[in-house]
Amino acid sequence: MLTINWMVFVHAVQSRQVIEAALGYFIYPLFTVVLGILFFRERLDRRGWVAVAIVAAGVAVKAAGIGGIPWIAVILAVSFGFYGLIRKRMGVDVVTGMFVETAMLVPFCLGYLWWMAANGQPIFFGGGAVNMAFALLAGVITVVPLLFYHAGNSALPLSVASLLFYINPTTQLLIGVFHFGAAFPPREAVVFGLIWTGLVVYFTTRRGRSAI
Repeated sequence: MLTINWMVFVHAVQSRQVIEAALGYFIYPLFTVVLGILFFRERLDRRGWVAVAIVAAGVAVKAAGIGGIPWIAVILAVSFGFYGLIRKRMGVDVVTGMFVETAMLVPFCLGYLWWMAANGQPIFFGGGAVNMAFALLAGVITVVPLLFYHAGNSALPLSVASLLFYINPTTQLLIGVFHFGAAFPPREAVVFGLIWTGLVVYFTTRRGRSAI
């Protein structure tokens, strides 16, 4: 599942379908809430459902801006959702799980590098020291968040961990707007306004129940 997710995401970036890829990570938390209800018997009270509905409205506004069936977004959301579900049900510790997953992918990655070299395409070792350093750094940047993701996924209900995932696209938005000067049209303001309103409703409800 993780391999499918990574391959589709890389394809989306290389084919300049970044917006549709981002939509996948907006859909993913909602899909994972459903998985938590179906497979772990997690329950939402009335305010919890209201919060999820508000978040879903924000995602719907985001999806409407794309038009058509966003297949890339659907594949990303479903593959990463089931990946998290499988890891949570396995109950394997974080480091061991990541090691096994990575070890299983090594033969396929080496085969792909060999195929690229045989066809005269640029590979990891042919891009110079700077590109090699960036490639290694990209690996670290990818693995460390996954380790924390699995740690949180193991300790929290699936619905809570998935909704917290909205920190990711929100952070990307802030970097895009304030660092890269990306446009922030009114539609995006509506999307993030609805999503964060729903999250505030959801987590204030949980905090109120904990206090009681």
